[in-house]
Amino acid sequence: MTHPCSHCEDFKNPVTPENGISVKYPVDGVEIDLYLHQECAEAWSKQFGISLPQRRNAACEDFVPIRVLIADDSPVMRKAVRRLLEIEPGIEIVGEACSFRQMIDMKQQFQPDVVVMDLHMTEESETATDELKNFGSPLIAVSVCDTDEGEPKAREIGATLFLDKMRLSEELVPRIRELALAG
Repeated sequence: MTHPCSHCEDFKNPVTPENGISVKYPVDGVEIDLYLHQECAEAWSKQFGISLPQRRNAACEDFVPIRVLIADDSPVMRKAVRRLLEIEPGIEIVGEACSFRQMIDMKQQFQPDVVVMDLHMTEESETATDELKNFGSPLIAVSVCDTDEGEPKAREIGATLFLDKMRLSEELVPRIRELALAG
């Protein structure tokens, strides 16, 4: 099994037992697994002043993929997001919702690590903002509107961050990985 590098975020050159290591790193009292290319591990240890652990197999048996729920009323957009994510190692799509209500139900059912939702889906429900306040999963709001318009609306509904749909191919996967790592 391979993993993207936690340091350089080079998702095209995954960490393998041959080229990297996995380390347990404490964050807020919880140990998380980091997967690092050997050269990234050296840079990481210098940057944070932490000695390198002994080389460990980067293909940990307890690896758990990042679970993502996609929510968009456009079937074309759901398919585009699915295609971006399904080729990424370490990301699992747990469901696709076509309405705000379905997204809330699927979130409860599947407990995803990250939800990618069309920003305008909240317009379907008068109680959307209240329902999203204690959402429990990081929420990436996406829309074709520009950042000046989208970011304030995303913050208003309680989204973790906003992304322009026109930039998803460059920005979505790294942001999902950042949120999952921070989570």
